[in-house]
Parts: sequence; structure tokens; C-alpha cells
Amino acid sequence: MVQVSCAGGLLPALARELGVVEREAAVEGLLFGEVSRETFAEMDDVHEMSRQEKLHIAIHTFLVTGSRLSFYDQLGCVQEDIVSSSASLLAPRRIVGWFIARKGCGVTPSIRAAAVHDSLTKTTSKSNTEASMIPLVHLCVCTTAQTKAETRTIKARAFRPADTPSRHLYPSSLATTSLQVDAAADYRGFRSTHCNLRSFTAIDALSFVAPPSHVADLEGVFADQIASIDRDMMELKELEVQLQRAQIENEVLRKLSQSPLEES
Repeated sequence: MVQVSCAGGLLPALARELGVVEREAAVEGLLFGEVSRETFAEMDDVHEMSRQEKLHIAIHTFLVTGSRLSFYDQLGCVQEDIVSSSASLLAPRRIVGWFIARKGCGVTPSIRAAAVHDSLTKTTSKSNTEASMIPLVHLCVCTTAQTKAETRTIKARAFRPADTPSRHLYPSSLATTSLQVDAAADYRGFRSTHCNLRSFTAIDALSFVAPPSHVADLEGVFADQIASIDRDMMELKELEVQLQRAQIENEVLRKLSQSPLEES
């Protein structure tokens, strides 16, 4: 079992990169993060106790290598020198995959993307024998924005190879973690933690944006509503107890009315 997750600010940061690169319709690069293994036990009708292993691939940040064909050729062969230099920039974080972010396109990988994925897997496994046992993740991101609109739609889908040897990529579930309360703050104030190979700038420090004032006001309103609901529930329980007592008394009176009176 393989579980893939990404940081909540990762997708807005990729959308920001597409906004910076005005003349290019796509950007691509490498994904960095960590991999952990977890063993858990399951019980079902057939097996009383079975142990399974879950592989968790967490994507923490990314590195933009450029536009199309930035670290591979037209046939999908990866350039090992670019990959190794990129890995050294974000060490000790490891390469967990690669990405393509486009404007107004789909999130389905091409045949060349599958070839790039296979070549990148072989390249990373040369330097680390453990990497050959861990599947890399391919992240497809698409952004669309309507004219004269401040909102931007982000579509993301993760892919990984099959368990059996194959050059095809198959969809994988993608969980998003560490989301901030206000989504608008992510787009206005998020600073990505990646390093851009085009300028070789230093890694930006992650800026934590405080939630706007209206978020605190809404939290107060919700707290008052929850307290009101709790009071209503207590009153409802008291009414339910009174109803049960009335039903018992009614049943006793009914039985007394049906029984014959004893003669003195």
C-alpha cells in the first residue's frame, strides 16, 4: 500500500510559479520530501490477523528546473548531471518524484512523461540502492483562471508506476496536509521554499500568514451556535425524561381503570 501526500502550500506555490513565468505555458522540476514505512495489522473474516506494510511518500517542497525539456531530452532520457546537482542543493531531502505544471491543460501524463519517469527512477537508484525499491511520484498540475477574476482553479493528480514492471503510469490518491484556515491568504502571502535553477537564488524562508480578522469573528459565531445547540440538547433530554414518566403514569392509570373494583 502506497500513500502520497503533499504540503498544503505546495499547490499554491506551483500556481505562483506559473504566474511568474508569463511567456511560458508550463514549468517542471523535481519533488523533494521524505519516505517512511509503517507496519500495521488487519483482521478480516478470512485471516484472523494479517500484517501489512504502508509506504508513505510525503512531498515537502519542489525545485523548478525550467520549462519543457529542462532536465531530459525529447526521448525522455534524464540528464544525470542536472539531477545530481539539484539533489545536492536540497540535501538532505531526497528526490521523491517530479512534476509538470501547465496552464489550462489536462492532468493526464503523456507517453514521454512515462519515459522520463522510468529514466529518473533508474538515475536515482544508481546513487541510492534503497531508492530502487521506492516508487517515484509524478505530479501533474493544471491551473485555470477566468478573465477579470481573482480566484484561480488548481487541479492536481499524482501518478506512480504499477507494482509490476511497466512503463505506464497509474493514478494514485493524493492527500493534502497542513492547510491554512483561509485559502486567500495562501495565494497572497505564501512564499515557496524551493530553489529556482534559473537564478540559483537561496531558498526562501517559509512565511507564516496569520488568518484574517474575519476568521476569528466566524470562530466566535460558530462557538456561540455550538453552545446554543448544546443547551437545546439538554432541554430536549429533560423533555424526553418527562415524556417517559408521563407514559408510565398513563399506563398505570389505564391498568387501574380496566381492573374490577373490589367489593367491600
